[in-house]
Amino acid sequence: MRIPRFNLKVLLIFVAVIAAWLPSFGYGAGRDVRACLLLMVFVGSALAAMYLTGRQRAFWTGFFAVMLLAGTGVTPNYIPELVWLPPNGYATEIGIVLVQRELEL
Repeated sequence: MRIPRFNLKVLLIFVAVIAAWLPSFGYGAGRDVRACLLLMVFVGSALAAMYLTGRQRAFWTGFFAVMLLAGTGVTPNYIPELVWLPPNGYATEIGIVLVQRELEL
């Protein structure tokens, strides 16, 4: 049995994904970070299943099917909720304070 070989680019991408995934457990928007990472993997596997050939296409088609089945549970895992954004669209704290003052008048 041959040991799989990885080039430096694949290793760098793997380390970058892990580096973005692990710190996301410590803050409120972390669920959105994890959902975006899963969405990128989901879309990437769909593109790989469409454009590769042979055994690679079969692998990525199976990977995409498993992610599709795993993501269609009670709560979709791949859709960021963006609950950390205010509902009025202002992303800064100063904007939120100004809107609250306008509402009080």
